[in-house]
Amino acid sequence: MASFPSTIVVTNNLPFAIDLEGDPVTRGHWVVEPPHSIAAGSTTGSFRVEDDPRNLGTDGSFVYSLPVPGMDKQMWTVNFSCIPLEENVAEFVVDTPILFNVLDSFNKGGESLMLHLVIEFKPLISKVSITRLTLQNPNTPIKNSKDVVSFGSSVAIWSTSTASSVADNTTPGVHGSYKPVAFDLNAPSADLRIELSSDPSLADIPFQLTGVLDGARLVVVERTFQGTAINAKISARFQEIVWGYAGDIQWSWTFTPAGRSISIGQTRVELYGLSSSLPPFLQTNGIPVELLRQTALSSPGVGYKTYIGRLLMNHFAYKYDTHLGAPRFVSSVFGEEFRLDYWVAMIRHEPAIGCNGSDQAGLLQVVLSLQEGSPREDSWALMTPFGYFNKTRLIGWELCNNPFFKDEAERKLLDQEDKKRTQFSSHSFIKDNGRILDSCLGPHRGFESPSLYAMNAVDSDTSLYGPTGTKPGTEGDISLHKGISSLVAGSTFDPKSDFLGSLPLHFGNAIKKALDRAATPNPPAAKYSNADMSDIASLIGPAFNGELSHHSTDISSNGSESRYIFKLADGMIELRIRLCVDHDAAVAVFQRHLSAYQAFLPSIFKGPSEKNAKGQLNLEADGHSIWVRDNGFFIVTAVKPGDPLDVITAKIDAYFAAASVDRPDVGMPDHWKPAHSLEYPVGTRFVVKPQINSSDIIVASTTTGNVILLSSSNSSRISRFLASAPGTDEITLTYAHKKTLAIVVERVKVNVTGRAQARNVQATVGVTVEEDVEEED
Repeated sequence: MASFPSTIVVTNNLPFAIDLEGDPVTRGHWVVEPPHSIAAGSTTGSFRVEDDPRNLGTDGSFVYSLPVPGMDKQMWTVNFSCIPLEENVAEFVVDTPILFNVLDSFNKGGESLMLHLVIEFKPLISKVSITRLTLQNPNTPIKNSKDVVSFGSSVAIWSTSTASSVADNTTPGVHGSYKPVAFDLNAPSADLRIELSSDPSLADIPFQLTGVLDGARLVVVERTFQGTAINAKISARFQEIVWGYAGDIQWSWTFTPAGRSISIGQTRVELYGLSSSLPPFLQTNGIPVELLRQTALSSPGVGYKTYIGRLLMNHFAYKYDTHLGAPRFVSSVFGEEFRLDYWVAMIRHEPAIGCNGSDQAGLLQVVLSLQEGSPREDSWALMTPFGYFNKTRLIGWELCNNPFFKDEAERKLLDQEDKKRTQFSSHSFIKDNGRILDSCLGPHRGFESPSLYAMNAVDSDTSLYGPTGTKPGTEGDISLHKGISSLVAGSTFDPKSDFLGSLPLHFGNAIKKALDRAATPNPPAAKYSNADMSDIASLIGPAFNGELSHHSTDISSNGSESRYIFKLADGMIELRIRLCVDHDAAVAVFQRHLSAYQAFLPSIFKGPSEKNAKGQLNLEADGHSIWVRDNGFFIVTAVKPGDPLDVITAKIDAYFAAASVDRPDVGMPDHWKPAHSLEYPVGTRFVVKPQINSSDIIVASTTTGNVILLSSSNSSRISRFLASAPGTDEITLTYAHKKTLAIVVERVKVNVTGRAQARNVQATVGVTVEEDVEEED
């Protein structure tokens, strides 16, 4: 007699045992029942149902529970049948079909059913993608390479809509972002909101989301899917040390029970760990990202001060100016203003350009503040006299004991008593927690007290002091000052301050004597410049077969500073022009500049003759000319010193002389005066748009950091701001004529409140103030 039995075999390829739930149901009777438990990775023997001769055919069902870790119990239901005159059937259902594969093998015809079932996890298919990353509560604004700041209580640092545009590869070797952000270097992590696009069927599935950059697991999230956003933590690279990451986070999604991972894409990020108490000059307009890329990305995580001293001395390829010890990036021997944008341009395009000790001290003070916050008011150390120095490394030149060897390398290291040896008249460095850091000589890395530094650095044993009428510097010759207070030339300049009186007496007297020497015979009456600055490049370049390789301009409430580099066939010419509010201010700039030369001024400068005199004050040195005409201060340097500059400097001076005017209000920019102050609650974004119709230049800045400048566009005349912290601030709008760079300054008081209130759209004569929203991704 025919019979229609069903025989079943199950293979469990899951990483855990599965258990029979309840009693299996059958038509017929079990000869061998399903096992109560099937171990992980095992195959059962056959279990079998046979039919009743009076009721031919078998069918039935059984249920196994699948105890997936981290999930509610999953059920697997199997139905089967072998009925006369019908096809054999095998059906199965799992609670979460996206997770499991059930493979079946059976015969559809015949008088018996032979069924082999295999249950396993499905191969992972990417049903998850990241759509947006938002860093919560960044601690300080960073200005990207387009001069735009992304800052606020949260910053969207990546999204699918910006994936193709957020990558910033403008710095060689750095995979940066146009949305750089920072959080407190003392924090172990920061809050990161991750928004996801996922298949709804993934709900309640346990997973691990991992983000890896440079081999480090920056983000690890373990949880179950609920919704489309995850509040995660992004780990710091180090703690209590400046650090940086730049590149593509590689994301993987792991189904936790199976331990299987798939890649779900990458997101470009640029992250830094910085002090939360930065000086205002780094806070108000944002830290230039290039500074961070140069000094934080390669941070070793230990001994940051030691590392920075070594980095600034060895990494950037510029060299000490062995002709004059002339300053290039600072305003005076006290530092005062450090031209950071110019420094960045020079290290990227003109690395061989010269620097001096004050330049290095200024850069060192700025960079140290990234870790230590605002420097102390007495962290800038000036030592004068300094004297001859012991054999040590001089930036860019290796071992040296004769700084002014005029690039003749064979003269940089002389016998101790060689009369050709030269010495510093002064030298600036940094005092930090009672220890000295110097990245011009040594370097000295913050381990020496001032007395030990003087002992190690200064050659006090040579007999050369007597004949030169000088003496070696000691700890007692060190005076302490504030140092750097701005990154924009002229922005903190006070022409009415008694600068010479603030110097040590002998040092101030030396500058006064240099000023006497600089006086031109029969000087012209001081006037005001009305020269067209837009013609400077065409004035110099074609006349001397020079190619303009760099031009930048700082505009501040105290005037402007324009810088030019011309490449010549046999060298290079650097021109710097500082236009001040009046002649007295230009003289004050001249005084400050003179103070920062490290060579003794009488030994390097000669005064003007009637034949080649320029302006009202004029000093000439080998390959170097500085002068004041009217309200302008001029510096021309031949990077190949020894080349005659008379023709070039005479041409420049004649150009400005011909454009002198008697009144300061000639060639002034179009401008409007704001009518009243503003008030906004914390977190408000707003724009200021002066209502002018000309193409004159507008530069916006803030003062205290309670208001942050996010971006400024001269073409649209729109400046965007964020009311960042409770308190008062002042927006300075500096209008500069597009040709003469003559300036007019207007200021807007802003009060930032800590309380919530309605945001007002305010309009005034001349300035429109509107609410702004965070820029689109």
